[in-house]
Amino acid sequence: MYPSLFNKLLNLVGPKLEKNKIKNPISAMHRLIVTLQCCSMQDLAYSRMLGKTTVANIIKETTIVLWNVLQPIYLKPPTREALLNMSEVFHRKWNLPHCIGAIDGKHVVIQAPPMTGSVYSYDAEYRFTFVDVGTPGGEHDQSVFRSSEFGDNILNNKLELPYMKNVPNAEIQFPYFFVADAAFPLHTNIMRPYPGEKLPERQKIFNYRLSRARRTIENAFGILSQRWRVLRKPIVASVELCENITLACVVLHNFIKFNEDVAPSSDKTYCPPGFADVDKSDGTVTSGTWRHNTSESCFRSIGRVGSNNPKVNYKIARDILCEYVNSPGGSVPWQEETIWRSALPKAV
Repeated sequence: MYPSLFNKLLNLVGPKLEKNKIKNPISAMHRLIVTLQCCSMQDLAYSRMLGKTTVANIIKETTIVLWNVLQPIYLKPPTREALLNMSEVFHRKWNLPHCIGAIDGKHVVIQAPPMTGSVYSYDAEYRFTFVDVGTPGGEHDQSVFRSSEFGDNILNNKLELPYMKNVPNAEIQFPYFFVADAAFPLHTNIMRPYPGEKLPERQKIFNYRLSRARRTIENAFGILSQRWRVLRKPIVASVELCENITLACVVLHNFIKFNEDVAPSSDKTYCPPGFADVDKSDGTVTSGTWRHNTSESCFRSIGRVGSNNPKVNYKIARDILCEYVNSPGGSVPWQEETIWRSALPKAV
């Protein structure tokens, strides 16, 4: 980040990092720099001429402060109005109306225990909107989503989502929803693809339209893992500290994205033009440069977190949306050609 953005961050969290009652304290700026370096604690201790225990304490305290200070500003629960704005951006950028986010679940690989489950939701600008970190890795994947506060709120209709209204260019009332992959449960407010390979063309088109919106997930995780080196490999720390580090990286990601998104392109260094996928007017997508780096990350996909037997009314809702995206009012010009191209034999 640019020095001016670092100074803005320091002004926000610095007062909470000061240790005025300690003789010869490590300054708030120094503590923040140590935490942001994303090196191993041993390397940080050596390079900063600090004890390893001191470094561990600095990172533990600073990550907590980063979350407590930045979360209410840059990761606060969105209002109905904010979700409506998100849906308009999803429709404009990814051609899917009434979509208010994309959800995914990941295992964060750590030293011991092996993993911890997390659930995330993203907006169309690759920013996080909901985060739930810390489900024990020993739990079955199906319980990760349901035991998270976010998952419980969706499945039990506790979220304050925008009210149902007509989709564009059609007299069809449809609820607002999140897009997800096949691992998640089908729900009125969660649209996942049709299962199987030999599908009718209409269902293939529906799956394609959902997959376009879900690219935000791949980009968000790609940007996050490329910019925060601590997430490129299993985290060696206590479970509590691993959770704090993950939350701090997420909220710092949002902090930088929110500030860079309103800056000139020349000032964008965290996610410069072309770093994330670029959608073209003909429906094709140019892959972001973050995909060229094949380094490992500590994120692993979780397995199925939803039932294979969704309720009939959830299936009906998906069928209604499928009919809409295949209709003149909801289709995009290139969808049939895209499905046709994807069916061609791959070159070897």
